[in-house]
Amino acid sequence: MGRSKSYFLCLSVVWLSLFLSACQTPRYREFEQVKVGMSKEQVLSVAGNPSNRDRKQSVDRWTYNLHDHPDGKTVREVHFFEGVSTYVGPKQLPAVSADQQDQINEIKNREAEERERVDYSSVNKQYEIQRFVPVDDEEEGPVILEQKSQGGTAR
Repeated sequence: MGRSKSYFLCLSVVWLSLFLSACQTPRYREFEQVKVGMSKEQVLSVAGNPSNRDRKQSVDRWTYNLHDHPDGKTVREVHFFEGVSTYVGPKQLPAVSADQQDQINEIKNREAEERERVDYSSVNKQYEIQRFVPVDDEEEGPVILEQKSQGGTAR
């Protein structure tokens, strides 16, 4: 009799767990309720916690891996700006590869360095450079810079 009770109890637990799991809504169905304009709290209450959270350029990106989708594993993203969803859909891939982005960054860095270099031609326009040569012509004398002003030169 004790053996049949434990068998019945085990069978009841298995049946109950199968019944309860069958009543659970698939995660991809829950995610389908997420819409643009929802707050982070609303998205969490509807779709649950994301698989990954990331922040780039003032945009929070939440990634959901939906393993129970009929098409197999599906990845969806929700983008938030100032706490409100602005994008809901498939994961967005970068427009360029990492190597291409490195090349773009190198070009931009070189351009920035070029802009930072002193433009000596503009310095020469602001200052008159005068050289004084001593009488013996063997050594150059001191260089005196005079700043140009609107009314003449100032030292």
